[in-house]
Amino acid sequence: MTYNIINLLHILFVILFLGNITIGLFWKMFAEKTKDPDKIAFAFRGIIKADRYFTMPGIIGITLFGIGGAIHAGIPILGTG
Repeated sequence: MTYNIINLLHILFVILFLGNITIGLFWKMFAEKTKDPDKIAFAFRGIIKADRYFTMPGIIGITLFGIGGAIHAGIPILGTG
């Protein structure tokens, strides 16, 4: 049961991470279509803020729960069988 919870949290952090990166690409694309420097700057400030609040915690969560799940399942992290 614990492994399933760790795995679920790992997957949720992956979704958070990938979702934020995907949305950031769309923000950049739509802002650059306008050719307005103010809108482009605003979009990039939003992307940087979203990276701070979503991407970085996503990376940390993916790493922690990935390692935790591997340890809990008995999978060797630094070597192969």
